[in-house]
Amino acid sequence: GLQVLVDNLLHPNLYLRGQAFEVFVTIQQEELYPWHEPPEVPGGRSVSEGPDARVWGAMFSLTRSPLIANLVENATEPFPGAAFLALRSLAFFCSWIRHHFCKDRILRLSQQL
Repeated sequence: GLQVLVDNLLHPNLYLRGQAFEVFVTIQQEELYPWHEPPEVPGGRSVSEGPDARVWGAMFSLTRSPLIANLVENATEPFPGAAFLALRSLAFFCSWIRHHFCKDRILRLSQQL
């Protein structure tokens, strides 16, 4: 699943690394799934309790993975466009976490990041 993609963001084979980025960026497309404005769940339940619960759980589980570290590692541009894909993925993930899981929708990032 998503954890395999995270691991492959540092794959030594740059072709496979690029493919992992392509899949991860495709998953983020709001046209394919409205991550920031998910479909309503009957009964006033949250999206994490509805039919998309497993998808949301998998995405949230990336908070306990090396996702951010792996994205930052690609800032050195190991292949053309890698830094852009990494930045785009970092922006999406931070935005999604901030929008749905942070008090007052404020996400504080370290100065080091």
